[in-house]
Amino acid sequence: MRIHSSDTCIYCGGQASEREHVPPRSLLERPFPQNLATLPACSKCNRGFSLDEEYFIVLLSQIGTSRSLQDRIVEGGSVDRALERNHNLDDRITSALYPDEGGRVMIQPEIDRVNRVIRKIILGLYVLRYGQVPPLDSVVGVEAYPYNIDEMRPADAFVATHTERFQPKRWKAVQKGIFSYIFVRTDKSSSHYCCVVDFHANIWGVGYVPIPKQKFSRHATAAGQLELPLETNKKANKSK
Repeated sequence: MRIHSSDTCIYCGGQASEREHVPPRSLLERPFPQNLATLPACSKCNRGFSLDEEYFIVLLSQIGTSRSLQDRIVEGGSVDRALERNHNLDDRITSALYPDEGGRVMIQPEIDRVNRVIRKIILGLYVLRYGQVPPLDSVVGVEAYPYNIDEMRPADAFVATHTERFQPKRWKAVQKGIFSYIFVRTDKSSSHYCCVVDFHANIWGVGYVPIPKQKFSRHATAAGQLELPLETNKKANKSK
């Protein structure tokens, strides 16, 4: 893990050539929040993520029910214009639609693309909050959980965002009802925080990030008891 530097891309560690908004403005609504934070990125990383972000907001608008998302898909809305401009994206979304047993139209998302966006956003939020830059692939256990299906969020992530009286903890709202997030400690790991992101009150994004170096327990570090969460831990167990 390295200290954040203004001239180094937070995603690949190369020379930064531009600044990127965190969170991306494409996921927010106009008027944008004042003093929206930016972080250094190289043009290659920035371009590489932009296509996934466009896919993410189009997908979110297709499955979302909030007014902010519905306004994007009406004729002349930002998503309508994006699909008109990018026929390949339009075809990918259309081909992912299918009817369920009840006759409802469902969509099969490109999960890898969704998770790349969530991982990238969580990393940016982490750098802003802690001033340290872990490797992008150290953001693990990344998943998306839509509001409009049965509760599927990891129990530890759900419980940890509430107080002992089961009242919601204070989230950081970048734009109320549009984008908010929280970092919390869970029982799953002694070495990772859980970051939960709320997109347009329609999708939860969840990922686990290393606890900043100065926050590691001296006792746990000395004893080598740093526990890895989720898939990373499972893979380690299988290799034994």
